[in-house]
Amino acid sequence: MMRAYPTKVRRAGLTLIELILVAVVLGLLATMLVEASTTMGRVTSSGNVQGVLQQEGEKALKRILADMRSAGTATVNGAAYPIVFDGGTAPPPYGANSHPPAGQEAEPGDPDEGVMREIVFVLPADLDSDGRPEIDVDGDGVPELDGDGDGTRTDESGDTDGLWDPTQNTIDAETGLVWAHDEVSYVVITRPDGINYLERRLNGDAATARRIARNIERVQFDTALSSGFEIPLDSVRVRVFFRDRDSAGTLYRHDVEVVLRLRNG
Repeated sequence: MMRAYPTKVRRAGLTLIELILVAVVLGLLATMLVEASTTMGRVTSSGNVQGVLQQEGEKALKRILADMRSAGTATVNGAAYPIVFDGGTAPPPYGANSHPPAGQEAEPGDPDEGVMREIVFVLPADLDSDGRPEIDVDGDGVPELDGDGDGTRTDESGDTDGLWDPTQNTIDAETGLVWAHDEVSYVVITRPDGINYLERRLNGDAATARRIARNIERVQFDTALSSGFEIPLDSVRVRVFFRDRDSAGTLYRHDVEVVLRLRNG
């Protein structure tokens, strides 16, 4: 007769050692997930800050180029344009464009350290708002306009009344092109939020300010003279330097540059 021996049945559940091992493995996994998440967060933050600066740079250049393509070297109302000025102080007779200098963080040796150089220029007049600059074709001192909107440009009263004002415009003696006396400036202003903004102003009036870009470390507009003739005559060089920090305080920089020929260049 065969004798049956009872078999030992393992109790359900984990031993203390197994529990410790599971806890260690889970802890390691959690640590890896946190580190991966933190790393991805830093990469995302870095990419966001740098990407924003690049977008601001592209946007700023497009706006400046669209505005200044019509600018030119001209003497208007007895003053020569364009002119550049440093440190927020525009010389006479351009003093209306002066403003408190913006703050700068860059230190000597930094790639974005340097002078803050801003610009004042004038644009051709479009008195009848047809998208075309005005010209005194026959040289009689009154430009041909289309004030009545019939598609025909003349210098008769029906087309010029209420539009032509010789005290607010100058006709170029050689080309007949009409230049408006309004001064356009690009300046950097530190706003109450502590951020530097690049602004476009008309006749230096803060009420006319149109914000072009933010997080500006400095701008540098140069003519041939102010650049030491590094650029051609009748040209302007535009440099815009950006800087910003992410939530961890890491510094990011970006800069853009373009040289444009003026209308009569």
